[in-house]
Amino acid sequence: MVRFTKKNFTFFVLLFIPLLLTAQKNKVYNPLRIEFQVDEGERPLDLANCGVYGNLMIYASEKLEKDTILWEFSHYDVNFELVRTSKIKLPGDIYFKKSSFSDSLAYIVLASESKKEDVKLIVVKYNLISSNYEYLVFDDKDFETFTNIVAVNQVALASYRTKNNTEQVISFNFEKDSVETVIDVDETDNSFVRFDVLGISRNFHDNGFLIFSVKNMSDNDEQMLSIHSYINGYASKYYSKMLNDSITPITASPIFTPNGQVSSIVGGYYDGELKRIRGGYNYGYKSSGTYSFNLSANVFRTYEIKQTSQDIYFLWDEAKKMKYNSSDVYVIGSEAYMPVYKTVYDVEYDYWGRPYSTQRIVLDGFSSFKCFNYVFDNQGKLLWSNSADIEGVVSTRPVKRSISIANEKEVANVSCSLDYLQYGICELFSDNVVYNRFYPKKRYKKDVVVDEDNAMIEYWYDNYYLLYGYQVVKNNSIMGKSRRYVFFMQKVALGS
Repeated sequence: MVRFTKKNFTFFVLLFIPLLLTAQKNKVYNPLRIEFQVDEGERPLDLANCGVYGNLMIYASEKLEKDTILWEFSHYDVNFELVRTSKIKLPGDIYFKKSSFSDSLAYIVLASESKKEDVKLIVVKYNLISSNYEYLVFDDKDFETFTNIVAVNQVALASYRTKNNTEQVISFNFEKDSVETVIDVDETDNSFVRFDVLGISRNFHDNGFLIFSVKNMSDNDEQMLSIHSYINGYASKYYSKMLNDSITPITASPIFTPNGQVSSIVGGYYDGELKRIRGGYNYGYKSSGTYSFNLSANVFRTYEIKQTSQDIYFLWDEAKKMKYNSSDVYVIGSEAYMPVYKTVYDVEYDYWGRPYSTQRIVLDGFSSFKCFNYVFDNQGKLLWSNSADIEGVVSTRPVKRSISIANEKEVANVSCSLDYLQYGICELFSDNVVYNRFYPKKRYKKDVVVDEDNAMIEYWYDNYYLLYGYQVVKNNSIMGKSRRYVFFMQKVALGS
């Protein structure tokens, strides 16, 4: 990431008369787009989705002194009108990692990546109504990779992986102005070889958290799957079970009964030695398929994904509740991607100055190519599954390019690719996927997106979805601006 660019960003707001398209009973229209022009190759801007309150655009604008960075938090409403820019001084050489949103409060995670000192994990709480903010800092010399954050009320739970192959869960309690360890993992305990946090979920039944974890035991071929409940600053074990070591859960989401109790867990699993692409972001794991585990019946089921390559990785969603035939069902989705490599040719010289050519294979990026959906009932029984193709575009890091939109009749897999959205629509309990494209309007009529980086689609609010990322746009009809590199945000509505 390149930061501290002194140049001002130019931005353009585009209001369009809504364009209504009807395709396979889905309406798509594009009322709004905003662009920030930056130097090509730089990625100085990050975005926090804040639902009905809009977005926070986050930018490290200036290094004030050795241990202090001036950050700009620019709050835009849902019409991309600037509400306010807050300048916040934060300690350490830190980078944006992830955000969470609860009511009118945004929680922003930033972490340093220096190997020479204790790593700082900072959570900023930003009030989207008053623009007031505060932050809490946590230091850990064994910090390796931040993994997740979930916020409820005045508390944010964050998880991170340590250098000792375990994960920790930390509570940032802004009401008590305290930071503390939620689940104390004794890394000197020789009874296990690794501890993984599979997921952190809001528990709307008691306004707290559910923490899913698995501990790989060293004295036998088993793993302990555990659920902890965290309410009002206290963690208690909700459930635990020993699993066979041949199947490793890698993510977990809860399925609730109508009275709010956890009936089942669903997520991704891997059958074999767990492998993960390392990096500053949570890059995902190799996966063999999805699983469901019914707690009361003690039934663990797996559903394999047939794969054509050994070099496929997955990003998994949390399970989402929807209605089908007046009953609650849960949809969990995943996206498959592969590392993409390229050959680089160089010219070198021998001892006598004679040139000769060399070549080496380097990582060029990551390309998504397929998404999967699984529908479970409220007891964790699989009702239906399907998959849809994604037209791959190479990104510098793995990003989830697709989103699943479901109603009582169909599931639409919507993915972003260059200057269009591809959506594959499938009726529930059918295998027939119908593909189509929608082209959101750009700033100028003759704009053509020729490249992009880390472009994503996310649910925003109501039936609106947010597209954002970096694009290279060409337009030969504009003198002096035939090619521009922009960070864009675009609002589209998808609904039945």
